[in-house]
Parts: sequence; structure tokens; C-alpha cells
Amino acid sequence: MDYNWKPLFNMISTGGIIPVIGDDLSIISLSDEDIERTPKLKNHVIPEMSTKKDFRINLYCYLSVLLAEDFELELEEGEKCLNDVVLRILDIKKPNDQEVVAAISKLYNNIRNDQFFLEPFVQLVKIPAFKTYITVNFDDFLERSFRNLDVDFNKPLNLSLPSLESDRNEIVETLPKVFNMLGTIREKNFALTDEDFLEYIFFIKEKGESEFIFNQLLKSIEDKSFLLIGCSFPNWLMRFFIRIISNEPFSKKNKSKFIADDKTPTDTALTTFLEFFNVKIVNISQKKFTNSLDFVNQLSREWEKLGFNRRREPIYKEEIFLSYSRKDFHFVKRVCNEFENQGVKVFIDKIGLNVGDVHDPILKEKTIKHCDYFIPFISKNSISDNESYAKKNEWKWAIARRVINEEGMRNSFIKPYIIDETLPNDPGIPEDFKKLIIVSITDKSEIRELVSEFITKNEFTKI
Repeated sequence: MDYNWKPLFNMISTGGIIPVIGDDLSIISLSDEDIERTPKLKNHVIPEMSTKKDFRINLYCYLSVLLAEDFELELEEGEKCLNDVVLRILDIKKPNDQEVVAAISKLYNNIRNDQFFLEPFVQLVKIPAFKTYITVNFDDFLERSFRNLDVDFNKPLNLSLPSLESDRNEIVETLPKVFNMLGTIREKNFALTDEDFLEYIFFIKEKGESEFIFNQLLKSIEDKSFLLIGCSFPNWLMRFFIRIISNEPFSKKNKSKFIADDKTPTDTALTTFLEFFNVKIVNISQKKFTNSLDFVNQLSREWEKLGFNRRREPIYKEEIFLSYSRKDFHFVKRVCNEFENQGVKVFIDKIGLNVGDVHDPILKEKTIKHCDYFIPFISKNSISDNESYAKKNEWKWAIARRVINEEGMRNSFIKPYIIDETLPNDPGIPEDFKKLIIVSITDKSEIRELVSEFITKNEFTKI
């Protein structure tokens, strides 16, 4: 039976999914000479990806073997986890952390450019609906893939302990963002062990609102769901990580979580726990996906097959204007994406205005005055600030049009939506909006259904 991609693709297409990328996807190529030089590497070769002369191996298995050799540590039977090797080195050989970091960095820097197998990362970068990426490893495969494809992206924000002031760079909201949650090998400041990882995650929770990088992360993941790819965490760490990154109790179930890795499906206790709370676990098995790399490959192929990467031309005559607080941009952009995916022409000022245009005349004359539907997104953000552009200008212009053209009419071109816990009778909502039917969005994961219902209910006309 084929995998049902629809629930996942529906959310990806609206920008509602953030990929969280783990160790499993980081693969390098080795020659037979490399294997002969370090025979123990052969125990970690991925057979289904290798040939007689080109051997594929997980980066972190590779580093584990060579790091053990550097510190003259004999690997135990079946030992391949970098965390375990580092802990034994620290315990037996007694180096300080920076010596281990320096050794790992040297091994990494010795890998030639042609040895990096970037295809899984390239496939993810080619999905433009992914606007935020989170990595839970310390390599730079993702950044390499952006550069190889010549795709612009924000300078990666590298979480580290202590946090680095150098990462306080300007964020361009229209470009993809990369958060390296375990630091980065390029700055020789990264988490060595699961215990370090735990401290990084704890610091996010403790310092999130006061630290620039953490604040940016929390803003980017607000109202988003997650696709964990290749994150083969231990049982306890998977539970803890999902709880922290989703910023809600498991029992709340507001955010969808998809997991596609090589380890989780084999842990009965973990899968029972996660599935009870509606976490969707992709069954990595020979029947559907060989491994998480195969999952990414099929995801990319199916995404292309269904035509999601092709921008859809408008198929309806109606045009809509979306009015929102800047603080709600990420959610409103997902709504905009879905309207465009379904063939509706949308005006949203981040997209519609040209450089040098004067805001007031353009918004008033070209759009609000003539659009078919005006959708104000009501939230604490949009009604608490009386000086906000949306409330002070756009809402007043829309109301002025209604007073002139729709006096006494119950139906209107204005279609207000509440997108948080704000009540319909909140004194911050304009009285003219309260006279209309105000819809509250309770499930932000159902944007496709919301847009489809809007088009149907308002009887849009095909071109």
C-alpha cells in the first residue's frame, strides 16, 4: 500500500510545516582506498547506497571511528554513535571538551567537497514551501546545498552556549531561515553529547525571549507543525525535544508532528506513547521506505509529480486583500499561499508593493477600493496597537467603502477572521466589524479546508 502523502503535503503547501533535520541524512562517500586505510569503516557502510568502488557511510559513524583512532580508543562491539564514543573518550582519556571539538573539526575539514552526498538536502531545498529549517546536527550540509543550488537564504542562526553576539544579523523574512540548534562545526562551537543537546534545549526554554537567536526561533515556529527527518533520538530525548520544540503539552495536540527516521519505528514503547498523542510516525520499512533517505527521495518525487512547485495562475475572477499585523505575518503568509495554490489572486503588501511605491494611495486606490473581498485578520497583535498600519489605515478604508456602498446590508465584501483567543465582542474590534459575521479560526493546521470553504461559500467565478 502506497504512503498517503496528502495530509503532509496539504500542510507543506501552505507553509505550515518546518523540517527538522537530524544525523541520518548526513552521508559521505568513501573510496576503496579510504576503507583499506581504516578497515573498521567497512562495518558502517550503507550497502543499498554503495558500489564496489564508492562506499556511502553516515558522517557521524565516520567521525566516531576516526575519532576513536585519534584518541587510541578501541571501539566496542556495535558502537557507532558519536555521543557514546565522545563520552568514553572524555571518561577514559580525560581530554577537555575543546580538544575533542578540535579533533572532530579537523576530521570534518579533511573531507573533500566531492565526498559530501548532498542529494537529500538538495531535494528539501527544492521545496520552496519550506521557509524555515531546523537542524539538530552540527554539520553544514544544508548550507552547502543552498549554495550549490544558488538559492539565497538568510545567514544561518547558530545556537551555541554561550550564545554568540555575532549571530545578531538582520533577518529577511522572504528568504529561507536556517537554525542550527546544536551549533555549527564551522565556528567550532557545537553540542558534543546528548547531555550538551539537553542543555541547548533547556536554554531555549529558559532564555528564549531574552536572547536574539532563541527569540527568532520561537517567532519562526509559532503556529507551525513539524516534520522530523532522520532524527534518531533516544526514547527520552525524542519525547523531550518534541515537547520543547512544539511549545505545547502532548495532550493539547494543536500542532501536527510527523516523524520519519530509522530508529523510532523500532522502539515500541516510544511509538505507543507518540501515537497515543496523534504524532504521525512514518513507517520506515522495506515495504514503503528503505530508510529516511529514501523517504526524502520519495517525498521530493511525489511533490514534483503533483506539481506543487509550479506556481498556479489565477482561475477565479475574484481578487482578495489580506490585512494583518506584522506580528502575524507567518500565519497570514500561509493563508496567502493557499489562496494562490487554489487559483485566487491575492494582494498582501509584502508581495504586492513595488520598491518606491507610496503606501497610502496604492492600498487605497488600487486594492481596498476595488478588491472583491477584504479579509482583516483580528488578533491581540492587530487590535492592541491603535497605531498599527492595518488598524489605523486599511481597516478604516475598508469600512469607509462599506459605508458608501453597503449601508444597511448584512452581507459585505469585508470578511473578518479571528486568529487567536480574542473574543468577537472585544472592545478593540471596530464596531463596524462586529455588525458582520466574524469567523474564529480554531485549528490553524486546516488552512486548505478554510480557503476551500471561503471560495465555495462566496461562490467564486471561474475565469
